[in-house]
Amino acid sequence: MTELNHKAFFDAVRPIMGGKLTQAQVDGFNAAIAALLGTASSAYPAWSAAGMTKLGEREIKGPQHNPFITEEMWKALGAPWLTTDDNDGPWCGGFAAWCVNKAGLPYPKDFPRAAAWATWGIACKPQVGAFIVKARDGGNHVAQIIGITKDGLYYLALGGNQSDSVSIAPFPVSAAYACRWPAGVPELHIPMPIMEKKTSIGSEA
Repeated sequence: MTELNHKAFFDAVRPIMGGKLTQAQVDGFNAAIAALLGTASSAYPAWSAAGMTKLGEREIKGPQHNPFITEEMWKALGAPWLTTDDNDGPWCGGFAAWCVNKAGLPYPKDFPRAAAWATWGIACKPQVGAFIVKARDGGNHVAQIIGITKDGLYYLALGGNQSDSVSIAPFPVSAAYACRWPAGVPELHIPMPIMEKKTSIGSEA
């Protein structure tokens, strides 16, 4: 395939997309182009890449709190009153919102509720970077698909409040009742890496 003229491509795309592109849209188009040209191997969408930088952040038991959860995350989202950092305080929705906010994308108004992510963005096929929502005891949980097990029965998903931390953890494919992608961002369809069914905290391994 001949080399793509990126400037000409984006000059043609901007009018179609209504003018100026967001950074997330540019990243999405570039990743799609790289996949088309065969130059992309294990790229992550911008929001997943942001989330990866926080692997290993965890709750602190007792009177102290993790400043990422209580300060950086909630305050960055305009919700400084949400300062939970304990087993009774769900924060998976907050972490999902932090990730998409870092990518310059909007998040649900009721983002702390994991169920709000089931109608956010647009429905999509399972793929790297897609947000899945599943039911759990007492509520719901939201996380991003990072990979899948060899038998195809479990997603490996990046999320917050997983074992009280930011981690990559396995979830049954059958348990995900919603799969969503940011509206206005081209789907990347990155092939899902085959991963072992285990929780990873602090690294991508």
